[in-house]
Amino acid sequence: MADPFRKVQPGDRMRISADAYNAFVEAAQAYRDGRQGQGREISHQVRSSGIVRVRNDSGSAVGRFGVLGVDAPAITPTSSLSGFQNHLVLSCSTPASAHAGRFVVLLEPIPAGRIGRAMAGGVVQVQIDVTDSGHGFAEVKNSDPAKLASGATGSAVILWKESGTGTKWAIIRIGGGDKAGTANDPAVILPSSFETESAQSDTWDRANPPSGKDGVKVRLQTRTAYNESGDQKLYAYYREFTYDSLGKLASISAETRVIVDTPGAC
Repeated sequence: MADPFRKVQPGDRMRISADAYNAFVEAAQAYRDGRQGQGREISHQVRSSGIVRVRNDSGSAVGRFGVLGVDAPAITPTSSLSGFQNHLVLSCSTPASAHAGRFVVLLEPIPAGRIGRAMAGGVVQVQIDVTDSGHGFAEVKNSDPAKLASGATGSAVILWKESGTGTKWAIIRIGGGDKAGTANDPAVILPSSFETESAQSDTWDRANPPSGKDGVKVRLQTRTAYNESGDQKLYAYYREFTYDSLGKLASISAETRVIVDTPGAC
């Protein structure tokens, strides 16, 4: 039986079988359907791979592998519900401490006010300001769209980085880290005087912190000491514990000593 898909030579008489003709039609239909569904397929692939479209609202051009903080969708449900549902575009600005855990790494240069592709979740190359070679995480660097900052915690895991400290190329996994809290302006729960007799009534709730405050600083007594052979004074020692906005311990101060009592003459 002759092959219906046998190639012909110049000058040969064209004889197209029904099988060959139908196969050509099916191939053309598949190509057309693929072209028509391309937008839907790309949209699905982009969302599942962590690549999103972002609008650079920082006011300045940002280069490839630059960093922008995510603020809001460029199209909100209020402005256009159908636009919000069918077009995922994020409005992004210069990174700030409030963007911890909410940033993207650009996959192409994006001029100010223009839209381009960025990685919002997944593995990507980026530059990091490494302050400690032992750091295994990264987070946004305040006011710096060129790089991230290394840390003992962070919303991105460092999978690999160049050795040493300073600005280094790295490979990170966005979304795989430990989201970092902040304590840039913590609420303060400290008595005005350590020796005050009045009980303090101020409180702090991680889920409902004071307006404009992130984290909390609290003073805790750590020990009491009296030296009979020394100056015979009773001392109390305290440290200030700072917790970030997620309630995680961020820092502990050195001890401060205060006099509790001084012996008097009998």
